[in-house]
Amino acid sequence: AFTMDFLNNLYITGLSEISPGIYKITTLKYDPAGSLIWSAQYMTPGTFTEIDYANDIKVDSTGVYIAASVAIGNSGSDKEFTVLKYSSLGVLQWEYVHQDTGEAYGLEIYNSAIYVVGWTKSGLAKNDFTTVKLDPNNGTQLFSVKHDGGDDDIGKEIAVNNSGIYVTGVSLDAG
Repeated sequence: AFTMDFLNNLYITGLSEISPGIYKITTLKYDPAGSLIWSAQYMTPGTFTEIDYANDIKVDSTGVYIAASVAIGNSGSDKEFTVLKYSSLGVLQWEYVHQDTGEAYGLEIYNSAIYVVGWTKSGLAKNDFTTVKLDPNNGTQLFSVKHDGGDDDIGKEIAVNNSGIYVTGVSLDAG
């Protein structure tokens, strides 16, 4: 994923392999001339076989925000719905991890808040669309809303304006 700020700096985020089968989230900032300003890497602490990856990135005057999926445990098959915030200098400011297993896909900054959509599930339940609103200063969850369409539901994109919050994705019906 990539985005640009108002000064035409380019921000790119994705995954990079650090050793066979182990990946971490890598975020790069380039100036308009194409020179690397900073590089930041994030890896789930305490796991051995993992694939951590970024799905979306947005930037504003308060920082750089990344919607991510990070591995849980040694298998790497379970994920955490995660949001990362970096300063404009590439220093990790906070990380938000949803209380349920899941993945964060789409991110939007609107009216001094961070909105993120993805999916979460509790225990053996099916995946549910999940939308969270976060405080950009400290990552505190301001609200979390789930939508259960009956089977697996995965939120992919989000848009926010004065009229409301709009999400789209995939909703499977077993019927």
